[in-house]
Amino acid sequence: MFKICIITHTHLSRNPRVVKEAVALAQAGYKVQILNSIYSKLIAAEDETLLKGQPIIITPVSDLSKKNLTSFCDRLLKRIGTLGVKYFGIETCFALGYAPLRYIRISKLINADLYICHQELPLYVGKRLIKKGLNVGFDLEDWHSEDLSDKARTFRPIKLLKSLEKTALTKGKYCTTTSKSLAKHLADYYHSPLPEVLYNSFDLDRDLINNEGKNDRTLKLVWFSLNIGPGRGLEEIISILKKINLPLEIHLIGDIDEGFKYLLNSIAEKRIRLIFHATVPANQMCHMLSKFDVGLAIELHQPKNREYTITNKFFQYIQCGLPVIASNTLGQQEVFREFKPGIIIDFSNINYSELEEWLVNLRNNEALNTRINTMANYYDWKNQADHLLTIIENAL
Repeated sequence: MFKICIITHTHLSRNPRVVKEAVALAQAGYKVQILNSIYSKLIAAEDETLLKGQPIIITPVSDLSKKNLTSFCDRLLKRIGTLGVKYFGIETCFALGYAPLRYIRISKLINADLYICHQELPLYVGKRLIKKGLNVGFDLEDWHSEDLSDKARTFRPIKLLKSLEKTALTKGKYCTTTSKSLAKHLADYYHSPLPEVLYNSFDLDRDLINNEGKNDRTLKLVWFSLNIGPGRGLEEIISILKKINLPLEIHLIGDIDEGFKYLLNSIAEKRIRLIFHATVPANQMCHMLSKFDVGLAIELHQPKNREYTITNKFFQYIQCGLPVIASNTLGQQEVFREFKPGIIIDFSNINYSELEEWLVNLRNNEALNTRINTMANYYDWKNQADHLLTIIENAL
């Protein structure tokens, strides 16, 4: 039995891509162990629930929920690494995450047949494992060196990230990413082979769908993320929708600070009712989303990562039976073009009459519902999992 070690540095319930990959591999007969970090005991309990009944070992490398010397040192070194980037331009692995050297040491002890590295810090771990002659695959769920605003980039080791991305694309046993658009752009940018594409879709389960409340006169639109903040298109879409002459609600799911909540309400000007919900556990998300009428897939064109990737929310809307209002990023156009599961908009040139007409006719649009169902079946995670297993077989 082949042993596969998946390396991530976040909670599993905050990274569905890792969970889906681990479960697919375990169900295919591989021995799977996950290395991650813990920031909250409550979220760690969610992680365990997600993988309950699966023969998967979870090994926390850094546990920041504990107050001890180890967690103190992990935080201190991460802080020093971040400040070193900002004030001195010194880029080290400690600016990427917590306990990088411990990740490397534990990874080598596992002696896996294949390591799969997700996210920024594991890119560095993977590079070090390659130097030891081990088999390493990479998943670039995001274009990490191009995924933050200019202000936030001052804290990031951008040169180091670019070097690690190039290693993933050129030295890894394989490399996967989230869209054909991002795959092509990464290959062009780094002069590398074209990475494989695994879309951020989910298992299609119609039993999770809940249509209660959809006959109300008011249309209910929804957007979700772990954190609700600026630079995600919310200010723009609220400004647009408040000019539509229809009763609308926008439901926002995720953590938000009071200042940004006040800003969004001030933009809405009471013409649109904004309703805020706490973060929903991953295994309850489809049941929650399916109560609404429309999913908002409103990515901006900057930073560059947003232009090319396709986030999990786009697919989760579709697989929960929701049509989407999608912004015209290259990534979203890639999957929108064939199935047309809603309406695509250009923030810089809004056709208000077209958008209003689409919303007016939304609930009676059987052809749209058929297209959504067809797209949900086409992008069912089971199909993506088959592609993943072929990639893994070739890597081994």
